[in-house]
Amino acid sequence: MSDDALVEALRSRDPGAPAALYAGYADGLYAYCWFLLRGREAAHVALRDTLIAAEAHIGRLRDPARLRSWLYALARLECARHEPADQPDVTLADPGRADSARRIMAWHAVAGLPRPSREILELRLRHGLPEAELGTVLGRPARDARALLAAARVELAAALTAELLTRQGPSGCAGRKEALDGHRGPLSPEVRARLLRHAGQCPICGTLRPQTVSAAKVYALLPRLWPDETVQWAVLAGITDPAHADHRLRVATRPRDFGPDGFPRQRSGAAPAGRSGTVRALVGAAAAVLLLGLTAGGVARLLDFDEREGAPIAAGNPPPRPSTLPQPEGFRALRGKGVVEGSPISATFPLGARASAAPPTALPSPPPRPEREHLSAPDLPEVGLSLVSPLFLDLGTGPAGSVTFAARNRPVEWRAGTKGPIRLDRYSGRLAPGESVTIRVWVDRAAQAKGEGCISFRPGGDTVTVTWRPGSSGAPQQPTPSGPAPTPTRPSGGGTPTRDTPSSPAGQRSDPPPSDPAPGPETPPPPSDQGASPSAG
Repeated sequence: MSDDALVEALRSRDPGAPAALYAGYADGLYAYCWFLLRGREAAHVALRDTLIAAEAHIGRLRDPARLRSWLYALARLECARHEPADQPDVTLADPGRADSARRIMAWHAVAGLPRPSREILELRLRHGLPEAELGTVLGRPARDARALLAAARVELAAALTAELLTRQGPSGCAGRKEALDGHRGPLSPEVRARLLRHAGQCPICGTLRPQTVSAAKVYALLPRLWPDETVQWAVLAGITDPAHADHRLRVATRPRDFGPDGFPRQRSGAAPAGRSGTVRALVGAAAAVLLLGLTAGGVARLLDFDEREGAPIAAGNPPPRPSTLPQPEGFRALRGKGVVEGSPISATFPLGARASAAPPTALPSPPPRPEREHLSAPDLPEVGLSLVSPLFLDLGTGPAGSVTFAARNRPVEWRAGTKGPIRLDRYSGRLAPGESVTIRVWVDRAAQAKGEGCISFRPGGDTVTVTWRPGSSGAPQQPTPSGPAPTPTRPSGGGTPTRDTPSSPAGQRSDPPPSDPAPGPETPPPPSDQGASPSAG
């Protein structure tokens, strides 16, 4: 899916647009947020609010081709609302790994850089942003961004040199011992500057420095986190679930200043205060070390930080996920724990409009799918995958139809809710892996002779659109259950699916679990005795 098509889908409130936006950009944005904040929970919140803000303000973006940079600019603004953790919440290196020492040194070297320097290298090296876009994301003029990128490479070489010298300890050189006097823990900017000044004058320490430093190799050794399925479910629920509409409205209406190109203007003072003098001294000391042309150090070669290969770190990123994956004919996947439920709602709702994916009118036969591609997220790994078919049910002038709900790789406790004068023969149940259930659907034509309604399922939040029109016969036909309801199919050896009822045994809930937000206006009535047709209200 191209950025042009994705932007158009977001602007038109395509119900699949939020999932497609997540599929295309969540991995990189989450990794960037974690890099800035050093905490997974904070990165999760920043990612969620970034995508909410993107949906709310997508109309401001002038050039859809710049969507990626625009999202990073929004993410940076959201991260600025959080205080970064002092230490990362992941292990920097497995002690059993051969490169654990290099990974720890790389982290300390990067962490010791001023925030603008380490951030511009992160965006350029690990996220592949073009140099022309770096200034826009960081809120700097293009010329300043180019100068910052060049200076950041020098600063990284200096920081790594200081880490290499620190690794040698105080023994072997009186000047290095004096520079490290009293040092414990990560290097402070002042200690780093002292070490670099000393290395520029000491023939012993000069042999320990790297001749050249590949910034890409250094950044390749840093931790890179990806959002797991739990983050995906929670983020998409935050974007689409009606229960979170108040939070979406707060995020969408936060004070933001946008430029003529639609990019958010970054807050001033992003770099820590009081560091500019130290940074200038550090860059000057680094330049002195790098330009003296001392003998190339064997330690640097051994640790492989030099620029002999110089492969960009972006080349090591996993391949981009496809926007869609093959699915069984006639089915659409319900994902994960069913956190994502309900129709997508504009982040600015009620300021914006609620989208509807339903056809406007019932036709003699189901209308063809629109030519515009409908966006969908890629399938998750096969955990709790459920299937619903069909997603559009046209009853025409007939009395009834049916929908199939299937569980694939784990037991599923399902519930169904209706909107409009629609009745089902069952509203809940439990399915073992591989089982399916056929649900009969009727419409109360006495209440509405022509129209449309919907059936929503949890887990997964899939919605089946139901349409009907007046029949030639006079009396509307209602369900008249004369026998047991349709029985779910099951593989041999599996348990018999059951419906949740008020008298169900302990552990079988007829209400959604506390973590599932209750549906809005589509809340289903409590399940009644088998065969009854509870009112949809």
